[in-house]
Amino acid sequence: MLSINNLVKYFGQNKVLDSISFDLVEGRITGLLGPNGAGKTTTIRILTGVLPYTSGEIKLDGKPFNPRSKEWKTKLGIVPEISNAFLDYSPIKNLLFIGGVYGMPKKISKARSLKLLEDFGLIEKINNRTKRLSKGQKQRLNISMAMVHDPDFYFLDEPTTGLDIHSLQFIRNKILELKNTGKTILLTTHNLIEANLLCDEVLILNKGRIIAKGTPNELREKFAPASKILLEFEKPFDNFGLFEKLGISYEVTSTKNKIYFYTTNTIDDFPKIVELIKELKIEPITCEIKPSSLEEIFLKILEEDIK
Repeated sequence: MLSINNLVKYFGQNKVLDSISFDLVEGRITGLLGPNGAGKTTTIRILTGVLPYTSGEIKLDGKPFNPRSKEWKTKLGIVPEISNAFLDYSPIKNLLFIGGVYGMPKKISKARSLKLLEDFGLIEKINNRTKRLSKGQKQRLNISMAMVHDPDFYFLDEPTTGLDIHSLQFIRNKILELKNTGKTILLTTHNLIEANLLCDEVLILNKGRIIAKGTPNELREKFAPASKILLEFEKPFDNFGLFEKLGISYEVTSTKNKIYFYTTNTIDDFPKIVELIKELKIEPITCEIKPSSLEEIFLKILEEDIK
């Protein structure tokens, strides 16, 4: 386990990280979310040894360590936001180069590289120049390069930004495969759907502080705005006043064929709505619960932090 305790970073007089603390646990994916300038990239750069930190403590398995140490770098696989592949090298040459950087025996490095190219669907591009690959193929190569030395920790900085649907799903599945083999993953993303799908825990940063953390469901329970219950009718409906006796806040669309109920108690309120529909003998074409999205929760947390 990697433990970060009261980490502080100054650039001159500007405090960009303000006493942040969190743990990265074996076999779990931790998502680092926040608006631009929140401190995500600075955190990654400190943990990868690119930047020194001003104060605080970083421990690996309970023991203080230096993120710039060779020992730590061999435990770490990094997928940077901007690719570190050599564009004039072929995929196999890039992978063998990385194997050499980590001091892997050539025979092992080559076998590992070929296996990764096969697993990532790049074997047919083995001798092509990297600059000739599609964006999705380049990102597959980037992740392969992080995996060559089989590290225990992975730091993935926006790994799916700008990818087509097929490449995006492929890489998400590979990230989950890494997790299932017991790897520890720190993922920065602006994609809240991705955070919801992949992350065991989400940390939300704003202005250098962690302002919320928990599983997506825990954040939903703690911060979620009211859920919406939708009734939709095939044609405009003129008797929405019939629902006033429920005592549930609602909004009618301008087309008068939809009504949204807003509730923080879906378990109790949804059956009330269904029972009234039966009692009034009206038949909506849609009757569904629309829970708050992680994006809505994220925005609410940021709004509360500004107040």
